[in-house]
Amino acid sequence: MNKIPRDILIVYEQIVTVIPETEYELINELENFVKSLCNIAPEIRYTREVYIPFCNILQKHIPMIVNLNNNDEKWKFEVRDIFSNKKNL
Repeated sequence: MNKIPRDILIVYEQIVTVIPETEYELINELENFVKSLCNIAPEIRYTREVYIPFCNILQKHIPMIVNLNNNDEKWKFEVRDIFSNKKNL
């Protein structure tokens, strides 16, 4: 089943609400990345061109985001599920 592409700004808004405030470096880096997109064409926000750098930021701060285990914090699972569109938000 093909999923409809999502605007990275909406993904960002959903993700940032579940990240704890203590993860300020991650929040700041995501925020700065999203702010850098203000001058791109809106249709680009749905492409790999923005999703890959966004994912790289997540992986930098949550290194095992793909292979989380039971010892990881709940918010990391939520971020992963939102990013991969496992949650229908």
